[in-house]
Amino acid sequence: MIQDGDLLQLDPVALLARDRVAAEKVWNRFSLEQQVAYLLAAPIEVRSTLCELSHQARVLVEALPAQELWLTVQTVGGTDALALFHLASVAQVQFCLDVDCWAKDRWLAEPTFEWLRLIAAGGIDRIVRFFQEQDIVLIGLLLKQWVTIFLRTSPDEEVSEAVPWPRPEPPTTLDGVLYFQVADVRIDQWLRPMLEIYGKADHEGFVHLCKAVLGLGASEQEEEAFEVRGRRMAEYGFPPLDEAIGVYHRLREGELTVCPPRKAFSPEALRAPLHFALAHLERETLFLRKVFGMLDPGLREACGLELARMANRIVIADGHQVAIGTLQVALRKAIGYLNLALEQVSHGDAQHAAQLVAQHWLTHLFQVGFHLVMAVAERARRWVAAHPLAERPDDPATDVAIGLERIRAAGWRWPKYYVGPHAVDGVLHRDFQCCRELDAVNVLMDA
Repeated sequence: MIQDGDLLQLDPVALLARDRVAAEKVWNRFSLEQQVAYLLAAPIEVRSTLCELSHQARVLVEALPAQELWLTVQTVGGTDALALFHLASVAQVQFCLDVDCWAKDRWLAEPTFEWLRLIAAGGIDRIVRFFQEQDIVLIGLLLKQWVTIFLRTSPDEEVSEAVPWPRPEPPTTLDGVLYFQVADVRIDQWLRPMLEIYGKADHEGFVHLCKAVLGLGASEQEEEAFEVRGRRMAEYGFPPLDEAIGVYHRLREGELTVCPPRKAFSPEALRAPLHFALAHLERETLFLRKVFGMLDPGLREACGLELARMANRIVIADGHQVAIGTLQVALRKAIGYLNLALEQVSHGDAQHAAQLVAQHWLTHLFQVGFHLVMAVAERARRWVAAHPLAERPDDPATDVAIGLERIRAAGWRWPKYYVGPHAVDGVLHRDFQCCRELDAVNVLMDA
């Protein structure tokens, strides 16, 4: 039997499988700060269960970085996602909407509707908070796109003929002055009750919102909502495209010495950028992992957050939609190019590499790795242009076929390393990760 004195020595996740009551005791002896740190390092699949066990569940969920909350909700799905989302803060909900409801500068109706259903399922308080506290410009856009609104200025006006209502049913009114109707029947069954709940709870706010929507065209509302959303996303490490592409500046190894050095940091300063955190770093068996393991804990945390923010920037620079898959690919690229740079500049000396990380921003080291990859890519393109008749054998598993594909893939616009037809994870082409892979392509072109 587990004694209370032994609890702090146990791991909550490991304990869950055999003794949920003991796991709850262990978990709630952690401070809030310890619970947040543990959650960020824990498998995403168990996060909702740990939040459920917490005696301060709402405070714990609201303390999570918004990007982590979104990632967790998207991963776990179902009732677990619903329970977490209902505990989320206004800023966390807004981040979910900002990420999933836009494709570049285009607002997306379908994913917005799915998030709307989650909000509606949260009950009256969540619905009222949504209209009172979320971005008024985005809410205005939803109403402009989905709802026909009419302000009756005289009792003599015939409402049924005043505007072209989208459906034959009579419009809804709460006061005989403002009338509205949702065009889509499917959306109506969720949005109309939400508007009625809000109108009864805060009639003045409801009237103000409806009048504001009447004053703008749909395209103007969408443009304004996109601009406001862009400013929020930049705060989470997703800058505009013209700024994001700067991550791909080519930097030669010798130019590191003229780059601005990494600034000194304090444990308190690490609290501020925590909202840039992505999922815990991948457990890649690379040189970089060994180097990170040698860093001071505070610097290691700072670098993890810096790496996560860089992955966000890469997603935008690559022109991809922000999604779990694209963020994972961007993180792998960031890890791979950093690994390349540290291997090259330190000549494989982990101690020297750790010093480089302490001295330089990871973005500058990434840019050195990018330069190494692009140098091989340019050579590969010249090789392919000079060997137009080099055909791959019918059998893709032969050394010749693999070699030719490695050269061709290295010369793509976004250079890739061809793993081969027997890749363990089924991914045949991926970003370069180490100097050995660059050397392999160079050797093939020298042959």
